Amino acid sequence: MRSFLAALLCWFWAASGQEPEQIMFPNERTTLDDCHLRYFKLGSPSAVKPAFGLPTQFREFAHMAAIGWTDPDDGETIQWQCGGSLIWDNFVLTAAHCVLDARSRAPDVVRLGDLNLYSADDDRYAQQFAITAIVRHPKHRFSASYHDIALLKLDRNVTLDETVVPACLWTDEEIRFRELIATGWGSTGFAEEHTPNLLKVLLKPMDTDRCSLFYPVSKKLHQGLQSQHLCAVDEQMDTCEGDSGGPLQVKLLHNSRMTPFLVGVISFGSTCGVSNPGVYTRISEYHDWIVTTMREQGAVGIHESYNETLCALRFAAYRDFDEQVIIEQTESFTSVDSTKTRIYAGSAPQQMVKIGRDNCYGVIVDEDTVLTVADCTSSRGVQPTFITYLGNKTMRISKIHVHPDFVRDSGYNNIAILKLYDLLELPLDFQPSCIYHKSRIEFDLKAYGNGRLDINRFLFGGSPSIDSRESTHVIIPKMFNESDCIVSDRYRPRLPHGLAREHLCLGNDVFQVPRSCDLLIGSVLDEWLGKGNNLYHHTMALSLLGRDCGFGEHLIATKVASHVDWMRSVLLPGQVDSNNWKRLAE
Repeated sequence: MRSFLAALLCWFWAASGQEPEQIMFPNERTTLDDCHLRYFKLGSPSAVKPAFGLPTQFREFAHMAAIGWTDPDDGETIQWQCGGSLIWDNFVLTAAHCVLDARSRAPDVVRLGDLNLYSADDDRYAQQFAITAIVRHPKHRFSASYHDIALLKLDRNVTLDETVVPACLWTDEEIRFRELIATGWGSTGFAEEHTPNLLKVLLKPMDTDRCSLFYPVSKKLHQGLQSQHLCAVDEQMDTCEGDSGGPLQVKLLHNSRMTPFLVGVISFGSTCGVSNPGVYTRISEYHDWIVTTMREQGAVGIHESYNETLCALRFAAYRDFDEQVIIEQTESFTSVDSTKTRIYAGSAPQQMVKIGRDNCYGVIVDEDTVLTVADCTSSRGVQPTFITYLGNKTMRISKIHVHPDFVRDSGYNNIAILKLYDLLELPLDFQPSCIYHKSRIEFDLKAYGNGRLDINRFLFGGSPSIDSRESTHVIIPKMFNESDCIVSDRYRPRLPHGLAREHLCLGNDVFQVPRSCDLLIGSVLDEWLGKGNNLYHHTMALSLLGRDCGFGEHLIATKVASHVDWMRSVLLPGQVDSNNWKRLAE
């Protein structure tokens, strides 16, 4: 077993001109900031991945469908009056009120892959289909604004490519997204003509209670707004006549690709362009009906268990790349760099340990010491009794030190120290993690989560195979200041005073496909830093709060530098800190 080395100060090393091997160490530690001396022989190399290029036909909304009525007089002219969304090889989703026009005629044609409906310039991507069946929701009535959803069956399957590919369906009642996108060829304002080009508007969700102020009980809303309705608004942008039936959507990350998920169907609104919210049919309320109806209508390959993950994987090869991995993009070519991916399957640092049997982790900072968050020191009132390290080794916990100012369920002072019964059985080249002492962090960090292999694997070409196994994933987050930090509503009660100096906010601004990644609570936010000619593993913070590994809504971590004085009082009681020692020596 290695002896427990103590450290002299960095200033002594630098001033003496001696290599670490020549310095004699005292037998007792006097500072926590001594990693570069205690483990000066240990280090780690870095890795580089290749970049790729991919020919592509870029289309932002490849599921967008135009729904038309052929003029019965000439049999050629088509009036495009509604929008829709391709959701399967031969099914388009739209609003129920779009299945009849003002003359009570049903639509008979759907066009996909065409951005400008009245120009032949981009018709090389267009695909046009006859409608062979229309299924309106059985509870829909034209006299009321409820259950406004319908399916159109096409006369054949679409030809899948980057310009025509189905969207996926959002199945969760919760809408966490701060911004949604509506698309259509509708009017550009009140009493304006329809636009020939497909346009998008960026909207923010509005809660139903507030939206009801704009849409009180009326003849068509005799029960007011219900859970089946979803409202969205913007001060300048809005959906208008002609957009009906089109998608309200969000793009979600997977495989370094971005897939559109339908959250709503454009249903109704007041006068467009006056900053009033629009009302949309909420997709999650009708997911089961949509899937069941398509199966009854002969859809091939769709199962009752069809979900967001399976849909994202099925069409992944046709999706746009995440802008973060794109090096260069033209209409015919996209060059990407896989090293820029936001998440990838990888190993957690060997310094990380699992605490007890729950989703709790910590980091080895000494041969008999683990640092973690206070949340990991009690599960349903029971304290953990052991840790698991280096894969399958275990060690009993002898004592738990929780920060004295920590209050249960609070996000403040959420840090703890676990002392172990004995020294850990560590390889000779094992380096415990260094405690980073500076409050300001000016370099990128890594975070760690648990996620599915298939949904997070970088996909350059071809279709990914289904592999639902889960493994540790490395997340590359960005740091955000307090004003830009997006804290999930789920965790706001734990931070009633907002973020404090002890907190670190990190994450990615894009949302992921559901169940892609779960944060490892208590895991490190780390980096390898150089001292002299060597690299040392440093722990800057401990993961505390976060959904989906900080994607969309950011993760909150406890900075270890904010609690160095308390850690010193526990681990080095009675010792003078290194800064005082340096001042005395001077």
